[in-house]
Amino acid sequence: MKTPPEQETTHWPFACLLLGASAVAVHWIPAWGYALEDRNAALTFASAAEFWRPWSGDLTHRSLAHLILNLSLFLLLACARERRRGSLAFLGEYLLLASFVAIGVRLCHSDWESYRGLSGVVYGLLVLYLLDSPRTSRDVFLVACIGAKTLLEVYAGGWLHWGTFLDTSLAVKFLPGSHAGGIAGGILIAWATITDPRVEHASPALHLPRR
Repeated sequence: MKTPPEQETTHWPFACLLLGASAVAVHWIPAWGYALEDRNAALTFASAAEFWRPWSGDLTHRSLAHLILNLSLFLLLACARERRRGSLAFLGEYLLLASFVAIGVRLCHSDWESYRGLSGVVYGLLVLYLLDSPRTSRDVFLVACIGAKTLLEVYAGGWLHWGTFLDTSLAVKFLPGSHAGGIAGGILIAWATITDPRVEHASPALHLPRR
């Protein structure tokens, strides 16, 4: 159910900050990044038993530029979401988004070896931000553009195309299936948590004075 404005939480977004700090710490300790990155279980026997990787891989990054780009967007969107939903609800949504990201990678990229990055989760949080309190038709248009962009990326076989400036500067090989998974997860969470506006505004009418 959508959180009424007067009931929105105002506490510090501790969970968001903890996840961000974890991503920074993991980046500066390469051994942690290798232990936490999401890996294709079909390629290595060891990763098949390492059940945490689909949820921890989002906190690992390939380069400092990759970390800064993802983390700057994540902190903005995640802090806003946690303040609105509360820490426990936000952590649950984060785990669900990470699950959809992992599913998107596995469904769209049969030859993937490993996955790192928060970009898929960022896409999901962006969808939630735009859909949770739709204000104008521009918000709906932006969501449609994000979906169309991701579909084009998947069918084109890459993010814009392999070997672009961003691919080189960020030292990553983009897996657009992660973006598609994040968007799908965001839409699912939005569908489950947003109330029909007609229902939300129905109660005041019950208190209209009689003539």
